[in-house]
Amino acid sequence: MDFGKIIDKYPPVQGKDEKSYEDAKKRAVKRREFLRKLKPQDVLDLHGLKKADAVNALGTFITKSRNRGFKKVLIIHGKGIHSTNGPVLRRVVIDFLEKNKSTGEFGSAEREYGGKGALWVILR
Repeated sequence: MDFGKIIDKYPPVQGKDEKSYEDAKKRAVKRREFLRKLKPQDVLDLHGLKKADAVNALGTFITKSRNRGFKKVLIIHGKGIHSTNGPVLRRVVIDFLEKNKSTGEFGSAEREYGGKGALWVILR
């Protein structure tokens, strides 16, 4: 018997794992969309802080926010228009978020929350 005929007669059945994987993928996409639209549940304003102080404040803020069960927070770092060498804190915040295992996706805030002077962060 030809293999093609066997496949036609007995087509592969979608396994349980394949379906649950697709369902999990759909749930993950919906959750990500929900979290992106969620309003920040807490705010940290870093205006006027030095790099080291900003890093310490970030660590404390992220830990406390996670312990309180928050899923999305806002970090205001400012636009750096008063800095002599341009924006400093934005880079410090991004570096911190990229290395921190408690933080997930992040991006520039909507205009109403500070625009390019702030970042929203989804906590893990």
